[in-house]
Amino acid sequence: MTDDTHTDDSHPAGDNDIPLTRAQQRAARTIDRNVTVKAGAGTGKTTTLTERYLTILRAHLDGPESLTAGNGEPAYHVPDDIDRITDPAAARRLPERIVVTTFTDRAAEDLKRSIREKIRDRLADIDDPDQWAVWRAAADGVEAGYIDTTHGFCSRILEEYAVTHPAVDPDFDVLEAGETAQLRTTVATELVESNPPKTQKLAPVFDRTKLVDVLAGLIAEPDMTGHWIDEIRDLEDLDEYEAYLVELHPLDVDPNHLLDTVREDLDTLRELYGDDEVSDRLGTNPMKRVGNEILDFYEDLTSMDVEAMSPITQLSLCLTLCDILTNGDGDRYGDGTYYGNKSFRESDGQTAVRFREAMDSVLDALEPDAQPTDVSVDPDRDAHDLLIALADLADTALTKYDDRKQQRGVLDYNDLIGHALTFLTDTNTEATDRLREDLWYVMVDEFQDTNTRQWQLVQALTSDSDPFDADNVCVVGDIKQSIYRFRDADVTVFDDAADTIHAANTTNGSSVCDPALTTNFRTLPETLRGINGLFDCVFGYGDDEPYEAVSAPLIAGRDTPTDLDPITEYLPVPVDADLRDRYLSPDHDLTDLPESEPGDIEATAIANRIAELLNDETLVTDHDDDTDDDTRPVTPDDIAVLIRSRSDLKDYERGLRGANLPYTVIKGEGFYDTPEIRAFTALLDALADPTDDIALYAAARSPLCGLTDTQLATAHDPGDTLWTSLQASDDPDVTSVVTDLERWRAYAGTDDIPGATADSWVALADRILEETGYLAAIAADERGTTALANIDKLRDKLREFDASGVPSLDRVTTRLTNHAEQARKEPEANDATDATGVRIMTVHEAKGQEYPVVVVPGLGKGFNDKARLSNGSIEYERVPIDGERRPVLGLNVPTDDRTDTNATLMRHVARDRRRAEEHAEEKRVLYVAATRAEDHLILTGRHTADNDHETGIEQPDPDNPSSYRDWVQPALFGDDDGAVRNWNTLETDGSFTVTHPYDINGTTDHGKITVRCPPDTERYDHDPDPISASTHRSAYEYEHPWEFTLSASDLSRIPAGTAQLQRHDDTHQVTATAVTHDADNSDGHDSPNRNTRDIPAAIYGHAVHRLCETRPPVEYRRPVIDQAIQEQHDRTPGLTDDTYPDSAYDAIETAAASAIHYLDDFHADLDVQQTHDEYYIELTLDTGTVSGFIDHLIVTPKTYHVIDYKTDRKPSTETTEEFLDERATHHQPQIQAYAAALSQQDPTRDVAATLYFTDVEDTYTWESTEFTHAFSNTIHQIELLLDDTPVHID
Repeated sequence: MTDDTHTDDSHPAGDNDIPLTRAQQRAARTIDRNVTVKAGAGTGKTTTLTERYLTILRAHLDGPESLTAGNGEPAYHVPDDIDRITDPAAARRLPERIVVTTFTDRAAEDLKRSIREKIRDRLADIDDPDQWAVWRAAADGVEAGYIDTTHGFCSRILEEYAVTHPAVDPDFDVLEAGETAQLRTTVATELVESNPPKTQKLAPVFDRTKLVDVLAGLIAEPDMTGHWIDEIRDLEDLDEYEAYLVELHPLDVDPNHLLDTVREDLDTLRELYGDDEVSDRLGTNPMKRVGNEILDFYEDLTSMDVEAMSPITQLSLCLTLCDILTNGDGDRYGDGTYYGNKSFRESDGQTAVRFREAMDSVLDALEPDAQPTDVSVDPDRDAHDLLIALADLADTALTKYDDRKQQRGVLDYNDLIGHALTFLTDTNTEATDRLREDLWYVMVDEFQDTNTRQWQLVQALTSDSDPFDADNVCVVGDIKQSIYRFRDADVTVFDDAADTIHAANTTNGSSVCDPALTTNFRTLPETLRGINGLFDCVFGYGDDEPYEAVSAPLIAGRDTPTDLDPITEYLPVPVDADLRDRYLSPDHDLTDLPESEPGDIEATAIANRIAELLNDETLVTDHDDDTDDDTRPVTPDDIAVLIRSRSDLKDYERGLRGANLPYTVIKGEGFYDTPEIRAFTALLDALADPTDDIALYAAARSPLCGLTDTQLATAHDPGDTLWTSLQASDDPDVTSVVTDLERWRAYAGTDDIPGATADSWVALADRILEETGYLAAIAADERGTTALANIDKLRDKLREFDASGVPSLDRVTTRLTNHAEQARKEPEANDATDATGVRIMTVHEAKGQEYPVVVVPGLGKGFNDKARLSNGSIEYERVPIDGERRPVLGLNVPTDDRTDTNATLMRHVARDRRRAEEHAEEKRVLYVAATRAEDHLILTGRHTADNDHETGIEQPDPDNPSSYRDWVQPALFGDDDGAVRNWNTLETDGSFTVTHPYDINGTTDHGKITVRCPPDTERYDHDPDPISASTHRSAYEYEHPWEFTLSASDLSRIPAGTAQLQRHDDTHQVTATAVTHDADNSDGHDSPNRNTRDIPAAIYGHAVHRLCETRPPVEYRRPVIDQAIQEQHDRTPGLTDDTYPDSAYDAIETAAASAIHYLDDFHADLDVQQTHDEYYIELTLDTGTVSGFIDHLIVTPKTYHVIDYKTDRKPSTETTEEFLDERATHHQPQIQAYAAALSQQDPTRDVAATLYFTDVEDTYTWESTEFTHAFSNTIHQIELLLDDTPVHID
């Protein structure tokens, strides 16, 4: 039995019907040590992680003794110090002690859902009420547990601990990708436009636009760029720089040693080449090509002191000698060129033998054909000053970018990991130690797509020692599925981390646990064997570098239904006209397409094949448990076309449309270019500025307004703007549109137009969508699902603008325009799970998905060979140097006459590394695509003619690949005679089958793939009823009802006279505004201008609240207070940027400390389930809202406990008791509103409330019985306050 075979009783009761394999059981049951899991495609990775999570819960909630293995199963391994949890509160916190990071939000949600389902199954089996209570509590805690993406997890860490990190604003926001790109470009542009001296130095290499692009790209990779800047500054000394170049050069021997090795043999060759008799016997060509060159080289060599030369000069000499001994292609000459005419090279004479021995020695020592003679170091000398200048500019750009983010209180995605790592490694605080103590288990999914920093984060999270000594880490992944290099994933990290993890186990006295999941539950056996065999060949190409995946065939965990005939095939698509004549019938529709459009040719072939599958009612597996059949005919929804990139997307769409196939593009390129988004953004532009004729015309003729081109042309007076013309038109349709546009402008609050202003930008969009019926119109289009998803995505963006306080429609449209420019390739919004018809998506989008039929086209399309910076103008890679991956930046340096450029050695080295790693990843991308198939897999590739080859077909070059075809073609067609035979068979028979043997578990299995010509013309034989898209326009009359928006504190402040109601007739809103009182008239309690503490009361109170909320260590309290002061200065009219004495700071710290001390004591007396600081609460009525932030909310099993800190001053004329009673009466309406809102949120819980007054360090409490009628009492008070307003309370 292998480690990944099924056992008879692998799952406890309630598990699904597929039992765990032994490897899954080992991974799930071993929680007392570090575990590495290599999980192949479709091998139940999520199931394994779920079971491991459940094992942890069972060990802690049911006790270790409850975990017993069945006969012949792997044993459970749990920590020795586990104590069973019997307290529901502790059980609820248990999921917060288990960290699981995933690669995507979708994967995190899938895992949460899977865990919740398992917990529900467990709850259904529990009879004991106490045990049920702890499991129920654990289930409640899963939502708050640490199951998140790495970035999401880091964000939570920073939110909860940021106050101890001086570089992080506790209220930080995270920039979205588009905003981040825009900010980087802005910073780079401002820097270049300031014209620092370094820009002049770089002018020969970069114009200003390109320099901005380069700097923005360097900012985007701050850690790599910071490392590169340090390296370049270490190389400012020219001797150090040249020594670095020698070290970097791919010549893998010491140049000085190499020259010394060949010196004596060169002496011999110089002597013999210089002998006229010998030169005559050698012949003219040998002397011309090699002999004379060596004589000149030797003369130069002997005129110099080699030992005294710099290493780079020695290197140049070695390269020159290698160049002499090779032809123009870098290959060796024939023997005659080296050894002379036949009579001399075969002579046994002493001179000939001596010559041959000397030449042999030189060739053996140099191996000139193996050396990179085309990689000169001369351009690098010119690049030295350029690199230093660029490093200085990049350093300045990084600093300015960080400053700009800090000013705005924002972080980008790089910062989330960077600051979290800094918090864990550069601080020695109780918070860090407490975090490590609180986290008992750490699991990382998709570990093959992490990088060094993310692995460092895992290590820092679990261990503070070097070497790593944790015993609670589990990483899961598959090197063959690492496909996110463009997101800085480093496939080599998996094996490095595995070595570190295993070493820690050994140190801790535990054995290695590294189960490999090899049973594939996704793909039918025949299809899987075809994949195994093909990739046994594909992964066989390449070297032994750690970034190369190796073949690891999978075992089928499914049985093939009786009537289903799995398809695993390759369609070679002939592009050249003569090839199509050779392989296709004369009436084949591919023969009519132009040779210049290979994408259209292949897309048509794919569409024909898909239509053939559908028309033939090809069977797929039926997974529906409600039917008795195990197969059903394929539908368009079962088919996915997985593309490498979106560059040929339009070709594939045309092909599918031509075959009458319904389809959906999943996250197609160009969100802002889609018709539904173009129309809506044009409308927003027109509302912001009706005189923008282009925007207004686009909006008016879209389904949003529904005017025809004829109507617009008739209405438009060329002498006026389109808007003026439309306003003057007597066409009733045009008049209706003008009325709508004016009303929508009123909603948007443009140009002080009175009307029912929308209270948010997303609300504005929703009103327009509702009034126009736009959603119904676009839903009827063939892109309906995609279009609706895109509108939802636009609404999300407007919601983000609302959250960030974008103040005007003009600013909204400006932001959308900037986003569109910065994110031109932003994908559309639809999701594969909601799509209909044939799905077209990238391989990356398909990761984690599976489909009955998978089509993978484009195997003959060339790879993208573009460097990562500035559209390929700069090579920028991490390259192994002295066993360490170090950043290398390679330029093209202008020639002396500025008419051309030469590539630097650094560019060559970085390019070669990039190509090697990218080619290795391309193999993995193709593997991921193929392994998405459940039943049928179809690969296609374009082929062109080569009339000089026996096959007539262009031949592959697997050692220097430029497309997938270079690996797949030799695997399917073979080499030499086999290739000729197979291509001829394809021509005569239309198909052939190739069989690939491969080794699996010590035995040989075979995979079969059918190669067949593209089928003849097919159209999908279905005719759905068309639905015409139309927009019905009618005059729309709308009067917004009067509404109120109040804060809970307004309910106390208005009766006290410190606030008053304000009526807004234009918006039909009633709000409250502060009333300014003279200090002499203040009641002495809480006037915002009162200065008895040497600081305004509003600032004092805000600072106390911030300290209570964040609870920073002592050394961080002053920065938090400063930040609170600045916030009040920024948001409160009339406050200046004054500074305040130390006594004010001391008073704030003392007040906060007393409140925190009280709160800690209060917690100790309660059965606390959850706590919340600054908890937002809202009481919602039909005609308005009352909202506020509860300073501290404690949730116990039956009661909400409201704690509000009050900084009111006690007058000297009052006793403490009088002060408490008077101020409680004042604040009672506010607290009662909180109670009403909480009751509305959860009517089953009681509400109690306590005011803590910092000035007297005493409290006033309302018991829950006093809030029995909180809701009705609050409604009554609101009615009294609004009695003289138009607002009606139902």
